[in-house]
Parts: sequence; structure tokens; C-alpha cells
Amino acid sequence: ALSSAAVADLRQGLDELHGIDIAILPGNRAPRGRSVVEAIMRQAGTPLSLWRGGQWVAARNWSDSRVFDLGGGLRRRGWLLRVPDTDLLPQWSGARSVVFRAGMELFPLNFGLSLLGLVRRWRLIDGVRDWQVSLALRFAKLLLPFGTDRGGMKVTVTGRTGGKVVRRSWTPVAEAGEGPFVPTVPARALLRRFGDCVPGARPCLGAFSLAAAEAAMADLQISFHREEVEAPFLFQDALGADWGGLPAPVRELHEIDNQRRFAGRAEVERGNGWLPRLAAFCFRFPPASGDVAVRVTMERRGERETWLRQFGSRRFRSHLRPGGAGRVWERFGPFDFLIDLQVVEGALHFPVTAGRCLGVPMPRALLPRSVSREHVRDGVFHFDVALYLPLTGQQVVRYRGWLRPEPPQGQA
Repeated sequence: ALSSAAVADLRQGLDELHGIDIAILPGNRAPRGRSVVEAIMRQAGTPLSLWRGGQWVAARNWSDSRVFDLGGGLRRRGWLLRVPDTDLLPQWSGARSVVFRAGMELFPLNFGLSLLGLVRRWRLIDGVRDWQVSLALRFAKLLLPFGTDRGGMKVTVTGRTGGKVVRRSWTPVAEAGEGPFVPTVPARALLRRFGDCVPGARPCLGAFSLAAAEAAMADLQISFHREEVEAPFLFQDALGADWGGLPAPVRELHEIDNQRRFAGRAEVERGNGWLPRLAAFCFRFPPASGDVAVRVTMERRGERETWLRQFGSRRFRSHLRPGGAGRVWERFGPFDFLIDLQVVEGALHFPVTAGRCLGVPMPRALLPRSVSREHVRDGVFHFDVALYLPLTGQQVVRYRGWLRPEPPQGQA
């Protein structure tokens, strides 16, 4: 109820709603009952379906943690969790991605749940017993004197307005242990306009305004913070004015605000000799093929992106982050390469200009040579990536082909 009211308020004026990110992060001294502890324990490590990039994707409960800044020096870590929001908000809001996270204040509690999740994922145990819940509840209560009575919630939406991408957030922070009263706020807000309520059971989505919710919390020690910032795409920020010189299909591939998927076909060449084969094996580059299905999943987290490339059954990934004006860093395992992005006659080129191995700078003579470009042919995005060994100049791999955005699946 409360998160949907926040989403409805934050999305006003947006031409497109790309992503919704919600987190609930209570203080450690908040009271906890058996039902809450048992519910979280029974979910930890179990499969989770998330709406990401216009598709339902597989994930795990209590995994993929992220740090949230609630303001005033209050930072908490949250983990993925299935809640009504993750099931209901995709169709109601029309967003391309909906993610919910939760987390406790103290490391031992979060670590214990993460460990439980791993154990269940490895199938070392097949479930959670009542005595285990009782033991966990006793342990949690022993830690009540520690931590604080401050907790918060953060609702963030990302979307496009007026040709730019913005990120808007609403953050309530409860002081003096008053966070546990927040779940009663929807009832208070609705009772204050009881005459307008329509009878019948239904999901409590957009049932009241965010202003009404804040008014219903006026007698509680809860502060509210709103923020709107521009959120340029990683390559848009790096390229600056050159971004506009790219064809639309190339820009679209790099417009990653949450998660996007692209699919197509490619051909792959592999170099000859034991050294190129060893390099290709270490980086998990695909085997040679005259025609293979390609799928690329690109995910953004803050200023960074992760690219997962799949050629047939072979997958390899890299991680990108800002490298300054006109440049990005791309990491493959222990190797970091600085790429000087260049727009030439409508094509985007990716020459490697510097590198590090385990953080240690590499001599220029030991840098691989990249002859890679992205371009458009007949209105379709094409890529041509060729990598060569340093010193010997032998080709390691070359893959070229085309990609198109994967169409969104039907929302359940």
C-alpha cells in the first residue's frame, strides 16, 4: 500500500517508467515476532521470480545485496526478497523492472540468513524446522541491546522525461523506535477518507496519495526526504557531446537504466596456436562457429554495468565502470582494461589504451590489441569484435553479428 503510493507520486510527469527499486531496512531494536523471523528464514535461498528488463527472470531470495543510503549517515544493506510488491507492481505500474530488498541492521543476522540461503541452495538441508526458527528468534532477541532504533524505507523510480533519464526517490526515516508503527499508516490514511472507500477485497495499490500517507505519520518521529537527480547512461556520460553522433540503434543498446536484453546471431573465429587458445580459454570466449545464437544481458547498478554475453551455451561476462571523459574501464576477472571510446563516421570504436592486472599497471607492450566497433547496417545494430595478443599479434578471437532488443514478455 505504502510503496505503491510512493511509486504513483514519484512517476508523475515521466514519459516512461523504467525501474522501481524498494527497500525496507529496520533498526535492530525494532520488535520482532516469530512470524516475521520464520517467513524470512523459509524464503532464504529459495527460487525467486523477478520482473527485470521486461521479463520474469530467476533469482534467489536473500541474495544479490546492495547498500542503500538513507541520508544523515544512515547506510544499510538489503537483500532480494519476494513480497507482494514484486508480484503486483509490474502489471500495475508498467515498469520494465521491479526489485525489492530488505535487510537487518546487524551483520551477524544478515550473515546468518545469507549462510542459510547458501546451505539451502546447495541442498544440504531441505527446509527450515520449528526448532531452528526458535533458535534464530532467541539469538535475534539476544542482540536487541545492540544497534539502533532507527530504520528507514527507500522507494526509487527511474524513468525518462523530456528526453533525459532521471532517478527519483522518497525516503522516510523513523526515529526512536517508531518504525513498527508504519505498517498501520495505510489503515490510518484510508480511515480518514472512509466515505470514499469502495467496498470489496482487492490489492491495496494506489489507494491513497503519498501526501495522505505523510499526513497519517505526522504524529510520529519520521522524517521524509525526496530527491531527483539526472541519471545519464554510462556510455552517454562518457561520450558527452559525441553521444548524439551515434545512430539510434547503437544508442539504444547502451541505454541501460536497470536491465536490458538483446538477442541475435553471430559468427565466431578463433586464433590458431596454443597461446591464443589458452587466452581464449581463460576469458571463456566462445568456440568457432559459422552461425550461433547470441544473447546479451546488460545490467546497471549505480554507475556500473555488467554485460553477460551468451554464444550458444558458452557464457562470459565483463564489468564496466566510468573511466573519465571519453573512456570506460572494462574488467574481465583479474584484468582491467581502459577503453578509449571513439565515434568515427557513426560507428563506435573500442581501442584499449591501458590495463591493470590485480590492480598493478600493465606495460603498454603487454596490452592486447582491440579492433572492435559497433555500427548500424540496414537499420539493425551490428558488432565486430577482434582481439589480438600483445607481442605476437596473434588473433585470439573475432566475433561479429547483429542484435535486436528482446521483446517484453506478457506480464503475469
